[in-house]
Amino acid sequence: MTQRERQALIKERLLQQTLTPNEFMNMLGISKDELNQYVSGKPYFDDMKYLSFLAALDLNKYALGYIEPKLEKPLQSPMDLLRPQDSNQNKPISAFKKLLYNMRQRTTKHYREETLKNHLFELNFGYTIPFMYKYFFIGVLLVFITNLLLAQMVVIDNVLLSFSVPFTLLLLVYELDQHDQLNLKDILFLFVAGGILSIGVTFFIRDITGYPTGMVGDIVTGFVEETAKLLTCMFLVRKVKFRNVYTAFVFGFAVGAGFDVFETMDYGINAILTTGVAETGTMTLITRSLFALGVGHHFWTGIIFPSLVGLSKTNQIDFQKVLHPTFIVVFLFISLYHALFNYSVYVVQIGLAILGAFLFNYIGYQFYLRRFTELPKEEKEDLYVESFSYFN
Repeated sequence: MTQRERQALIKERLLQQTLTPNEFMNMLGISKDELNQYVSGKPYFDDMKYLSFLAALDLNKYALGYIEPKLEKPLQSPMDLLRPQDSNQNKPISAFKKLLYNMRQRTTKHYREETLKNHLFELNFGYTIPFMYKYFFIGVLLVFITNLLLAQMVVIDNVLLSFSVPFTLLLLVYELDQHDQLNLKDILFLFVAGGILSIGVTFFIRDITGYPTGMVGDIVTGFVEETAKLLTCMFLVRKVKFRNVYTAFVFGFAVGAGFDVFETMDYGINAILTTGVAETGTMTLITRSLFALGVGHHFWTGIIFPSLVGLSKTNQIDFQKVLHPTFIVVFLFISLYHALFNYSVYVVQIGLAILGAFLFNYIGYQFYLRRFTELPKEEKEDLYVESFSYFN
């Protein structure tokens, strides 16, 4: 939230007060100069009088854009992505059991409707039982099967299969977040804008690197595409302050999923145009969708970007950490894994996808576990429902 937005909101709440300015200042024990400072829109989140002033206006620091300081330990080495963090609250087995239990929970229609409103329009409403990913995936399968039986519209097949796995997984990882910095509108924005922008950056870099063939070409592709998505994340993130690395994982996952979906659509269309057979395009899309359970841009960007965020000691991203040995190792590993997958024959690709299904999901789970190293946010249940959204 900008200073001007804070000032407008505070002035609006002051105008709703029934007390005179002098009565209001006497009640809070503040001077006229202090009142002018507080109304200016500048944040004074460490000033107890300022917090009392906000409370009198039925506001709190979270409503005005305050983000808790980063409480998790910064990454020290690439191995930190593979081992649980040291914390009494971080109990991987119990956390995993709870995760599976919540994913199996059934929800009522009223719960889904009310929670969906929160996902779309609010922040700070805490963890919810995941349900959107299941309904989206089931809906995609039903429409796809119905289309095959009745209409066989190639465009619908292409869109549905391209979205099926990457977007479903994106909804799942989003629903496991605490929703204190990204809502569903933000995720959709990152998915569409991030995917399109990263593809555009890829083509721009490709004009410089060209299109080598063979193994060199696949290595160049891996590095170019991972660089393009990282640059896109760095551009979109601007001055966002991440409280935890899992939210950064969701952020990167959304950009990568957008890239993955649009690229898969392109593969499907090219397969149809090349062979002239619609079924060939469908099989290409089904194959890529199955591979997306273990490999793909959603996983790769979802690991590279939070690795950069995790190296920062504060909640403000330190972009100079791209030169940190840990980040360089992670970036090289993902880029070369990407290149190896592109270069390999079909049987090897299956093996890499199976390995990725264990490795990349496990790393994502480690990012998820890092949330348990945080202290609970104070006043979390009383947060102002109109609190800022990053993209507003």
